[in-house]
Amino acid sequence: MAGIRDHLAKIPEFSVVSRLSVEQYRNTSFPLKTIARELDVNYVIEGNVQRIGDRAIISAELIRVEDNKVLWSERYDKDVSEIFAVQTNVIQSITTNLETIISSYLKSELNTTPTQNTLAYDHYLKGEEYRFKANRPLQKTEDWLELLSKAKLSYELAIERDSLFAQAYVGLAQSIFEEKAPYALEENNLEDVLTFTNKALQINPNLSRAFVTRGGYYFETNKSDKAIKDYENALTLEPNNNYVLNSLWSLYTAEQNYTNALKTFKKIEKRVETKDDTLRVYKIYRFYYALLDDYKTEQFYLDKIAEIQSGFLNTQVWLYTRTQQHEKSIDHIKKYWPEYNQQKNAWLAAFNSFIPEKNKEALKHYRDWHDQVMAEGINSWLSRRTYHRYDQALIRDGQIEKGLDMVKKQIEVSDQLISVGRADEWIYYDLVGAYASLGQYDKVYESMDNFEELNGWTMWGGMVEMAKFDYQFDVLRNNPRFQEWIRRGEKQLELIQNQIRPYLPLMPPIKTD
Repeated sequence: MAGIRDHLAKIPEFSVVSRLSVEQYRNTSFPLKTIARELDVNYVIEGNVQRIGDRAIISAELIRVEDNKVLWSERYDKDVSEIFAVQTNVIQSITTNLETIISSYLKSELNTTPTQNTLAYDHYLKGEEYRFKANRPLQKTEDWLELLSKAKLSYELAIERDSLFAQAYVGLAQSIFEEKAPYALEENNLEDVLTFTNKALQINPNLSRAFVTRGGYYFETNKSDKAIKDYENALTLEPNNNYVLNSLWSLYTAEQNYTNALKTFKKIEKRVETKDDTLRVYKIYRFYYALLDDYKTEQFYLDKIAEIQSGFLNTQVWLYTRTQQHEKSIDHIKKYWPEYNQQKNAWLAAFNSFIPEKNKEALKHYRDWHDQVMAEGINSWLSRRTYHRYDQALIRDGQIEKGLDMVKKQIEVSDQLISVGRADEWIYYDLVGAYASLGQYDKVYESMDNFEELNGWTMWGGMVEMAKFDYQFDVLRNNPRFQEWIRRGEKQLELIQNQIRPYLPLMPPIKTD
């Protein structure tokens, strides 16, 4: 059914709910109308696939939720080699019943069989399932890595069976990206992602998913112009791909191209049909009000986000951080991040560090984090920058020599990231504090400049306020260059606020309960 859903999502008139949103209703007894109301959809496709030897028994039906009427249903008993023909028939039947025209691009794609090798397709589907199940916050690191390893192996087996199976190359590239993007070590770079997406596009130049995946690679490696081009190519092929629109918005925002960012946002806002779409809009509004330092409205949108997306919200923690509500950050992490992996220990250590009387508790989490890093390598975004925070806790505890060793380790990790083009604004932000700890002021000022070159003051909203109370900068408080750095940040933020304020409503554009 995944192939059917993916193809339907490419039809501009349809807004298809993601599998992640739908999966929560698997094996539940909720009435169909309840599920449809919660997902905010008008039609539901129900289906079942059963494999018996070389036969595939497939049933599918299209239901109008309003009156629970079955508009179309069909049962297929076909050889597995005919699976793609069945998918095409199902899609054409659905679009006919909903009086929707299929674009020439989608017709061409439906008439193109991705692989003639049924065993290759079986391996591909297994890879897709393993990759979908790899959910890092909810899993131990070894379980998460094992699922991604199984996904990669499945895609590789698919490619062995059919070396021209473009989608399998994209799946392999996505698995590698998801596994390696959090790592900081040089040998864990992302070049294979580029290799495999290029191969997929060589086989099929109109494979939008390959453009999206390669765009993500360019985004991660700070090649914004190339990322924008790939996302625009994907949108040409899939005009209603809201994920791509959201990625374009992020890129324009990172480049401080607020004219294009706001234009893209308005496109996203106009396309709101499902709760997934609404969630994207809420997240963007939250970002803009964070830039405006409007904490009340930002919290309003965070509450709305939490109504749709239950669980851990790093943006909620970020608001607590900027408003120095560190106990609330700790409570949120403990409540919603179930697995004590590197990311959770790094979060808990960091926020306990902001509370001087909790330095011992911070050190406990730092030690647990360090043990995990030594066993697993650096495998989370936050772990890239945690050595320096660890050093501050050690120095406070009187462990000066060990603390300075951690500073040097932070600089080593940061240099690795810089050497492979994967340093973000946070790396340079923390290097300012790390070099200040060592008294290397030339490097402090160089890191300040690099941070500003990456538009660090406006990337998250509230960075200026964070820098004003961040304890890692205490040694720099009376430094004129540091004070001027803060003033430049305030001026830059003010310019951006003046650009975006006219485009935002004075009150949230949704009704409060």
